[in-house]
Amino acid sequence: MITRLTKLGLLSLGFALPATALTPGDPVTVDAIANAEFVKGEAPASWARDELYIFECWATWCGPCIAAIPHVDRLYDKFHAQGLNVYGMNVFEDGKEKVVKFVNNKGDGMSYPVAYVGRGGRFDEAWLKPAGVNTIPHAFVVKNGELLFSMHPASLSEEIIAGLLAGGEKEAAFVNGVRKQAADRAAMTVTVKDFNAALEANNTASMRAAYEAAKGLSPEPGVLTAMKLDIAVAEGNWPEAETTLASLGDSTQAIHAARRQGLALDTSEEKIPAGFLHAIIARLEPAKSAHFLHAPIVARLQWALGEKDLARATAQQAAEAKSLIPKTVWTDFAESFTTDQPQTMQAFRQAVTVAMKKRAEAINAAKQR
Repeated sequence: MITRLTKLGLLSLGFALPATALTPGDPVTVDAIANAEFVKGEAPASWARDELYIFECWATWCGPCIAAIPHVDRLYDKFHAQGLNVYGMNVFEDGKEKVVKFVNNKGDGMSYPVAYVGRGGRFDEAWLKPAGVNTIPHAFVVKNGELLFSMHPASLSEEIIAGLLAGGEKEAAFVNGVRKQAADRAAMTVTVKDFNAALEANNTASMRAAYEAAKGLSPEPGVLTAMKLDIAVAEGNWPEAETTLASLGDSTQAIHAARRQGLALDTSEEKIPAGFLHAIIARLEPAKSAHFLHAPIVARLQWALGEKDLARATAQQAAEAKSLIPKTVWTDFAESFTTDQPQTMQAFRQAVTVAMKKRAEAINAAKQR
């Protein structure tokens, strides 16, 4: 998803809804939709009984939105005659002209009606803000004047659409299922927040309680394993920690977990078994170029293991590689390994922050000249 405010991490997916919230089960009207400027087709005059409506929110600058359009168009083509109505609601956009050009270029690949909403219009005020929608793509699903639920348009399968159009028990089953998933995600956000607070306080009992609560909430893949890893590390159960990290294989979750553990253990005064440090290195070593923190973490862990020549080589390789981070930051980091006290990860990250801020200020100053 792309957000108009900020990019959200996996463990910070929640947001507060405004006082006049729009939630599944609430009645909705066509008023704000009719107020939009349609660049293709026209707005619905009213809700046709037992027909299904999808309002797919997108923007021309949003890559995931554009990627979802062919899927939405196939749904429309297959189910329109059976009562599916799709409306592309162009949101968070500045300027109708680029939308018109985009839609014209899409042709039959975007065969449903499309409206330009822009920023701050009635659709924004009546739908997006009350529903707490800051990210796109986002699809509102409506039937008989009721907001059934919202979801990522790519997750709207043919099975879901057919079930909703069928009505009765089939419709109820799909609606209840999607709503439960949404409720689980909201509860998972709170649970993860509780877990992180317990982790910060080194309260392993509360960490375990949050972990048990998360098990019943169908979390994203890898989340439970990451929690289990944190608990093992907090309790100093290193064999369990090593086994848990290994269970993630070479997945993206394994790399994220290894990076987080490497950062957390960087200045630990506790004696960390070599096996666990090697397990972290094994996950980050092949992915050193994928994230600017990987090579520094590997170098620091190699140093902690007494592999000082290897650590110096890793730091030097990082300094010589292409990077968006200013060269002086990498050079200083590599040179610190020629001393008895190489830079900590905290010092390295601070140096990166300062350097990138200076670069941004210099670019802005140049633009104003």
